[in-house]
Amino acid sequence: MWTPKTYYEIKNPWWYDSIYWRIPWMVRLIHQNDHGYKTFGCTGFLIHTKYVLTAAHCVHGKFIKFRGPVFLIQMGEHNTETTVDCNPTGTYCADPLQISRVGQVIVHHGYDVYSAGHYNDIALIHLKKAARITEFVQPICLQMDNITPKRYSISGWGKTETEAFSKIKMKLEVPPYGRAQCVEKYSVVSIEVAESQICAGGEDQKDSCTGDSGGPLMFENGTHWMAAGIVSYGLGCGTEGWPGIYTNISYFLPWIKEKIFENSLANTKNPNKGVKISNRNKHAH
Repeated sequence: MWTPKTYYEIKNPWWYDSIYWRIPWMVRLIHQNDHGYKTFGCTGFLIHTKYVLTAAHCVHGKFIKFRGPVFLIQMGEHNTETTVDCNPTGTYCADPLQISRVGQVIVHHGYDVYSAGHYNDIALIHLKKAARITEFVQPICLQMDNITPKRYSISGWGKTETEAFSKIKMKLEVPPYGRAQCVEKYSVVSIEVAESQICAGGEDQKDSCTGDSGGPLMFENGTHWMAAGIVSYGLGCGTEGWPGIYTNISYFLPWIKEKIFENSLANTKNPNKGVKISNRNKHAH
């Protein structure tokens, strides 16, 4: 999260601002190469107890050529340097991490690893072990329409001004960026912004960055949170006037539902029972 000296937990500690309840859908993708070496490279988010949504470029192509395929999904993480996350006095602690191996990775058939525009940059990860819903691990709702909020939020453990990856889960607000203006901006570098993409950000030193890929572009809607987009790409990190590009979730809802239903048929003894994606999160506030 490219935001110099504005760590969210410093401005608003999680034990004060309930950060865990606000972004409990965030997960870390752990890759494993042929030598058994495990590394963190991307973010994702729970949309169901057995499914994670992320960016296709995180699980396919040259990214995994060096890191290896996604092997594990970590849920309920905040500070990667502590075994258990507690408040300063130790009087209140979060639950231990939930970890699941990856069952199946489903990449959108239209994703092209060589495309500068990163079109169809979306993938589903099926978990071998279902997430246990707690205060610290919950799915997020998916936006069903194209209503634009006043502000979006992004979160992750990505690159900062001083670190290759943040040790602590960070959260940042970014503004929507006008579509016409965004299309014109990227045309300067010969990249076409598609209808299946959302533009957001463009403020100096405030942006998603390396490691935040696959995380949600989200907003609070009443009593629940909605995921509107997926962190995809941008020109640098936090470059003023250059918004980040996000995969538009509402555009891909039919694909998401289709793939989850197909996968549920293949993994259940009851072929008439599909998996439902909720449009309301009763726990996250």
